[in-house]
Amino acid sequence: MPKTSVKLIDFEYGPLRTAIATAPTYTKCQGILKGFTLSEADPDANTIDSELFSAPFDTIYQGKPVVFKFDLVNFELSDLTPLFGGTYSAGTPGTVAATYDAPADITTTEHEWRVSFQRGFDNFILFDGLTIGTVKKDANGALGYSVTATAKILKLGDINYIYRITDKIITP
Repeated sequence: MPKTSVKLIDFEYGPLRTAIATAPTYTKCQGILKGFTLSEADPDANTIDSELFSAPFDTIYQGKPVVFKFDLVNFELSDLTPLFGGTYSAGTPGTVAATYDAPADITTTEHEWRVSFQRGFDNFILFDGLTIGTVKKDANGALGYSVTATAKILKLGDINYIYRITDKIITP
């Protein structure tokens, strides 16, 4: 039966898996602003043209990566280091405030990302998302990060993985 998957209910990340059957332990992202996108651009088409015919001999397609884009707000300072690099210092309650020092250079990290839906399919898993975040503060918005996770190929053994869509478990 066809399904329409709507309404994000969980947005999580974890370390890259080492076996396809073993999911990582995920960390929830609580503060995702409305506007999350998941997209894949149309593939590039390269044709091998013929001198003698109007139709090409062949067309070679090269796919584009799947990309998540979202704004992260409502986070703990300790959440930022695993996502964006840098250094977190816990501080001392009552005397020294906790701090996050961003890395001096643009830093990317790699995570498995899982998006769960309220209705339709259960979730969408991006097996290896090259993740980058840039700090932002809009005029009337909260301090946060504009985050992009771009799919990379996760190679386990002789098999390449990019993403998985998982159906909900149906109980008889």
